[in-house]
This record gives sequence, C-alpha cells and structure tokens, in this order.
Amino acid sequence: MNALEMQFEIEKRIGQLDNITPMRITTHEIESYLNYSQDIELKDIYSRVVGSTQTKFESTEKIRREIGNLITSFTTTDFDDTSEELHKNGVFVTLPGNYLYGIEEKCLVNGEITKVTPKTHDEYLENIENPFLYPNEDLVWRLDFGFTGATGAKKHELIHREDDEISEYTVRYIRRPQNIVLHPTDSQDCELDESTHENIVNRVVSLAGRKYKEEEK
Repeated sequence: MNALEMQFEIEKRIGQLDNITPMRITTHEIESYLNYSQDIELKDIYSRVVGSTQTKFESTEKIRREIGNLITSFTTTDFDDTSEELHKNGVFVTLPGNYLYGIEEKCLVNGEITKVTPKTHDEYLENIENPFLYPNEDLVWRLDFGFTGATGAKKHELIHREDDEISEYTVRYIRRPQNIVLHPTDSQDCELDESTHENIVNRVVSLAGRKYKEEEK
C-alpha cells in the first residue's frame, strides 16, 4: 500500500468500529499514528523474540526483506581526538543523524582494514589491562557514547592500539525510515516492505480506536 492507500484503509476500518466515524479523526492524527506505528514495527522486526531467543534481522529472509530498504552505509575520515572525555587511545566519530542500528563496522588502521568489535563499558573496564584482549593491529574496540548536541547524532568512541592511527571508519547500518506523509500531491510512502503495511495499519486502527472510545466515556 502507498501512503494514501494506508490512510483510506484506516479510515474505512475506523468507520466500522462502534461509535466511531471516519470524520472524527483528522489526516494529521492518522499521519502521526502511522509514523508512531512504523517506528514500533521497525523495532519489533529488529528485536523480534521467538520464545526466549532474540532473532536478529538477518536470521530469516522475511526479516531481511522487511527492512532491507533501510540498509545503508557511512564512511568518514573526520575524528575528534582532543576531547577530555576520551579514553586513552580513543577517538570520537559522529554518525549520521538517521543512524539507528549498526550492522557491520571496519576501520582503516595504518593503511590496513581492521575489524571493529563493540564493547560495553563494563567489558572495557574488565579487559583494558589484559594484553591478550586489548586492541591490536587487527582489532579496534568501539564504545557507544551518547549523542551530539543540537543535531542529536549518535557518537561512537573507537579505541585503537598505542601508536596506531585510525584514518577511516565505515559502518553499514539500518537508518531511520522517512516519516510517512499524507498529502494528495506530495505524499511519502512507508519505506518498510509492503509485507509490513498490514501490521502498521492494524496498529493505527487499534490506537485510534482506544483513543476515541476513551473520549466516549
């Protein structure tokens, strides 16, 4: 479904709910519900739980298809190595504003492609003194480090071996989808695969139904 078809389907279903008519929900409200539901659907896809096992997005063809349109990559040579908040041998890198979930990372260190391994801050503290686990010529550590100022862009801290230099960082990631826009001549469709659209519409109908039934009380 395109964006306007999703709107039509929502209005049609809402009209079938008890004591609710399509005229009682505005296009702006539907658009807000659609974008909220799109975000929830994406999070559910990425972190889908089957029993007690988390199913990552590449584990099935269905999941890969559902969010495949959102996979992109980013390469930068711009690093901050002067911040007082850095760990020893660390540099900060600022990610694109649409970064959501990382998939694959690598660095160029001394002219060679080097693996990047995510670490928690607890793991950093536990292993920083271990010469067998510390970053080496084949390994760079990556720590998450909040967000950047007004832009809200996420930051990573990359930690390398003493005397090494990171000259380039590349990450393949899942980006945030564009907002769905409902406009007769300038709409923006949902970027998730069409197989997810029914779930998104169902979420919107459920949200709108609860809201307007509450108002009836």
